[in-house]
Amino acid sequence: MLYSFITKDYTLQPYATLLFGLIMLIIGLVQFQNKSKGFGWLFLFISIYTLYTSVESFLLK
Repeated sequence: MLYSFITKDYTLQPYATLLFGLIMLIIGLVQFQNKSKGFGWLFLFISIYTLYTSVESFLLK
């Protein structure tokens, strides 16, 4: 996030990561509905990894 980079305040970063993971999950589900299984799996794996790191950053606070 540009805000975090400029102000050196990283308190919003886990929330942004969580939202990014949810968006990737939705895009992956849409790709599965459009019969594009390759991109569907790619976005699904990206979302799982991103959501995992987001939850981990919430737990480490």
